Amino acid sequence: RASRQYTPSIRVVLLGSWIERRFKETQSLVKRLDAIQRRVKETSYIAIQNRVYAQYVMEQRSAKPTRLDIYSGNTVHLTQSACGRALLALKPDSEISALVRRCNAEVNDDRFKVKRTDTLRMIAEIRRDGYAKTTNVSSRVQGVGAIAMTFQLPGSSTALAVGVGATIVDLERKKDMILESLREFKRAFTD
Repeated sequence: RASRQYTPSIRVVLLGSWIERRFKETQSLVKRLDAIQRRVKETSYIAIQNRVYAQYVMEQRSAKPTRLDIYSGNTVHLTQSACGRALLALKPDSEISALVRRCNAEVNDDRFKVKRTDTLRMIAEIRRDGYAKTTNVSSRVQGVGAIAMTFQLPGSSTALAVGVGATIVDLERKKDMILESLREFKRAFTD
């Protein structure tokens, strides 16, 4: 037994090649997210859906004292964030209605409960415009908002949302630049 040697076959090498591909995609995400943050000088982030939550998986925070202050791993109900609403817009209305009920059942503060009809009307606007926008939704920091849109990595069926958060004043002032930056980001993964 001590003399047995194992020589990996080409199968082992090929099976492991997906790791390198995914790592390169992650590096590209970080680089492109950083480019958004440097261009717009505001917090930029990527989020995914995790049950009834949008979960931030990457962020580049602004150095400004008043900012959308998020961290990788943080979660927020889908109905309470631009990234969550953008992700909701990809779903059929019946699924959105069920998610709204679940989000409302989980929130502790009635201020954060949403009406199904209002949400579906908002989702129709997001689908029409191609992006979601929120202002003053979070209880943590007033005077901030975000703009987000969805994208997919090549070869993946998982939807992600990329967004920029800023003070409401800066969000309005830089809206065109932010949307252009988010669309460039999205194009990089769809072209």
